[in-house]
Amino acid sequence: MSFTLTNTNKGVLCIVHNHFKYRHQRVMARRDISWRCTVRQCNSTIHTNSKISNILTENENISHNHNIVKNRDIQRQIVRNNCKQKATECIMERPNKTIRRELMVVETIELLHDDNV
Repeated sequence: MSFTLTNTNKGVLCIVHNHFKYRHQRVMARRDISWRCTVRQCNSTIHTNSKISNILTENENISHNHNIVKNRDIQRQIVRNNCKQKATECIMERPNKTIRRELMVVETIELLHDDNV
C-alpha cells in the first residue's frame, strides 16, 4: 500500500493515503503507530509499523464521511511547507525567490497562478 509522508500546516507529520490525510494519534503497545483522519468528525484510522515504512492495517469498517483531498491541495500544502522551512533556514533570501524555486521543483504542476501558496 503506497502512501506519502508530509507535514500539516502546523508542521506535524501526516500521511496521505488513498487521497485522505491522517495525523499521528498514538503509539500502540506493539510499537505500531496509529494514525487518525485529519477531519475531526471522521473516525477512520490506519496503522503503520514503528519505522513508518508500510501500512499494516486499515480500518475498513469505518468509511470516511467527507470528500477526498485533491492532489492539487496536497501539492499546494507541500510547496507551502517547503517554503516555510526554507524561509526559516535562509532568512536573508527574498521570499519571492524562495517561492519561485519551490514552484519549479514541483513535479506535476497542478497549481494555478491564482492559488494561495
